[in-house]
Amino acid sequence: MKKRKIGDIILWSIVVLFLVNTVVAYISYKQVSDNKKPSILINKKVVDNKTIYNEGIYNIIVMENEEIREVSLKLFFLK
Repeated sequence: MKKRKIGDIILWSIVVLFLVNTVVAYISYKQVSDNKKPSILINKKVVDNKTIYNEGIYNIIVMENEEIREVSLKLFFLK
């Protein structure tokens, strides 16, 4: 019975951390879409015309050309 309780606590803590990270990444995505810097940021990487903001599980990718600015929110393993 005790193993099941510990497993439930671990599972729920992972789910809560995932949901918190999702909300933080979405708020940062909206800030980047409005041409502001994200308030919470783990890492920033600039490659050619791409700026990649690392938000934990998610990445915010900003592609800037002469006329077009595209902002996308993707999971860390999608490019």
